[in-house]
Amino acid sequence: MRGTFRVGRMLILVLVGLTLILVLGIAGCMKRAPESSSVSVANVQTNSHQAGERLVKTVNGVEFAFRWCPAGTFTMGSPANEENRDSVETLHEVTLSKGFWMLETEVTQEMWQNVMGSSLETQAKKMLEDDTKYGFGVGDGVKLRDMYGFERDEDPKNTLRGAGSAFPMYYVSWWDCEDFCRKLSTQIGLKLALPTEAQWEYACRAGSTGPYAGDLDAMGWYGDITGTPLVFDTERYEVQPDGKHTGTVHPVRQKQPNAWGLYDMHGNVWEWCLDWYDDYPSGCVTDPRGPARGVCRIHRGGCWNSNAGQCRSACRAGGPAGGCGYGVGFRPIGFGE
Repeated sequence: MRGTFRVGRMLILVLVGLTLILVLGIAGCMKRAPESSSVSVANVQTNSHQAGERLVKTVNGVEFAFRWCPAGTFTMGSPANEENRDSVETLHEVTLSKGFWMLETEVTQEMWQNVMGSSLETQAKKMLEDDTKYGFGVGDGVKLRDMYGFERDEDPKNTLRGAGSAFPMYYVSWWDCEDFCRKLSTQIGLKLALPTEAQWEYACRAGSTGPYAGDLDAMGWYGDITGTPLVFDTERYEVQPDGKHTGTVHPVRQKQPNAWGLYDMHGNVWEWCLDWYDDYPSGCVTDPRGPARGVCRIHRGGCWNSNAGQCRSACRAGGPAGGCGYGVGFRPIGFGE
């Protein structure tokens, strides 16, 4: 797809829509990987927040709504019989010792403008003028504009796949997202960061154990439902919408949320995570953060031109931290209240 590189049996990673995770051991956990999914949720003893509880912060008239994700233990990855699973999704038990607030939606273009002072077109122009060649772990690398079929002097408006205050922000690198989190943290009294891959999957599942947190068609925008025909481009290492710029990003909150009130965890735009991409650990883990270095940062959730398999809760993808595209956005998590 034109917005994402799949991570299959070899590392074929995403930049504009893409594939994902990790964790650390808990006392008394079993030594071999679990064979089925399970979830155990517990409130943090130091507070009385309930799963899905809503917290709203307002900055210059713009609301930032968060949902509470309590501490708990869950099985990360996918079982061998899950349709469209990949071998990199090894089942393993993860414990998250602290609860956290997660933004209710992907960061919108209004939120981005409010915090960063730059527009979607400005970010698109940066992408067009970026002469860096990104390798995604394979080949000699490619410039972002070349990968998407744009010219350096292209009108940024021609590169947009959905614009408006309620649309998710995209054309943001991992570094851009880190800057956003730092700046917003100083304004709302929460310490914000990108979620770890484990935190993201835990929040996405919201207590569910299947491929999705509910009915995919009811919860997510993705290629199979938007009518975008999908083909695999062997030269670009990505699935594309029939070689055409069809389909679009959609405004947030148009589909059903998961059990914790989080919208668009499946589809719309892939979401950056904190971790470097790597293989999962072999046993039970607690509060995993991934390796200290790597080639690509994690993306999760699938996007508007992904196929259904790429939107699964366990699907993993990634891209270079400096890269960006029209299928990748983000949503931060926060601590402090």
